[in-house]
Amino acid sequence: MISFILALFVIGFYFDFRKTFIILIVYSTLLMQFSVSISFMESLFYEVSAIGIFFFLLNQEVYPFRDFPIKNSILLLIVSQLITFFFNPFSVGVIIRNLILYADLFILYCLLRRQPNETLYFFFTNLLIFGTFIGLYGIYETITESNPYMDFINHSKLYIRDFYIKEIRFGFKRSQTFFSMHTTNACVVMMISVALLCGKKFNTGLMRSIKFTVIFLCVGILFLSGARSAMVGFVITFLAFTNPKSNTIRFAFPVIIIYIYFMNEVNDYFYEVLQSLVRTDYVAGSSSDMRNDQFRISNMLMMRSPIYGNGMGFTWSIVSKYNLMGAESIWFPLMIDQGFIGVISHLFFFSECAYYCYKNKMPSIIFVVLGFVVFNTLSSIPQFPSVFLFVYLLIIIESNKLYDRTHYKDRLQKIVDRLIKNERVVTLKDTHF
Repeated sequence: MISFILALFVIGFYFDFRKTFIILIVYSTLLMQFSVSISFMESLFYEVSAIGIFFFLLNQEVYPFRDFPIKNSILLLIVSQLITFFFNPFSVGVIIRNLILYADLFILYCLLRRQPNETLYFFFTNLLIFGTFIGLYGIYETITESNPYMDFINHSKLYIRDFYIKEIRFGFKRSQTFFSMHTTNACVVMMISVALLCGKKFNTGLMRSIKFTVIFLCVGILFLSGARSAMVGFVITFLAFTNPKSNTIRFAFPVIIIYIYFMNEVNDYFYEVLQSLVRTDYVAGSSSDMRNDQFRISNMLMMRSPIYGNGMGFTWSIVSKYNLMGAESIWFPLMIDQGFIGVISHLFFFSECAYYCYKNKMPSIIFVVLGFVVFNTLSSIPQFPSVFLFVYLLIIIESNKLYDRTHYKDRLQKIVDRLIKNERVVTLKDTHF
């Protein structure tokens, strides 16, 4: 099966690189679940990406790297990892996989520059498709309290991790849909819903109704995952839509009321969620004491080599020995693996992402960055690389810029048409955009 998927991507790259690469990026988190025989590649996604990079360099237009919006943080991330590897050459495979991720970000940027409208339309279309599948299957999983897809995957040994989550939290089976971990599932639907809400695509007619239906499904699956970190992250992210005149707010408030009413009628869902946030031991799972232990162990291991860490990927070689329980935060593995330079390089990446939003006159989108960082601080998100936050920021901001340019041209054309037809004198108010 994995060989068949790989062959399909190779054929796709040959005949239509742009669409095939977009499919690779949109479904990246799902492809990262599949294992491969090449151990240092870790998952199918990295193997397909490496092939995609080869095809890109062969026949696609490469734009100057100096124009890449987050070039400084990417260079800092690479340098910090090379320094760590120089002093502690633990696993070169981690560096190779990270370089592939950075190349993917740059390729998507190049595709957007070359064919912005076509690239954005196809990207958002696939977000709708992916969100629909996750949402509908998540509802089925919740109603039946079963997941036949994960049963099949675990039996076939196709995923890197064989997890089947049967825990009931807040009255519902925790939704994992097509992913090994519920937090990955929650992060994917959060980013899909945020991209569809912020991105100015499909804002009219039937497609608008479809878009908001998918958003409704995705937000529901996020809460059904039972991941408190995801809920907190989503609430922060939602602050990006605080304009009371926004159509998003007009849609969101009825949705929130429906959710609250429905959940309270079933089993005081939100009351239990709030209780679990105040008292972290209120439900089974991670607690504040567990996180404190993880931080203490991470800090102890970091102090062995505080500047450049113990080596790339070192955390996952000792996680069971030191009872790190998955090192459930983005910062714990960074502290252990790369020490101070790893933490600083990632803080700089998130800062540059926030500046990218501000520079493009969309400061409210900084809440998306903040929500993601908080989510990833409170919990680990397996198979969702932190740098892929920029994928969603890029398509949100570029879609808004394209919409504004198109809207400007349409307004200008209408004024020109009126001048030609001598319908009336154009006033200063008409030229205000």
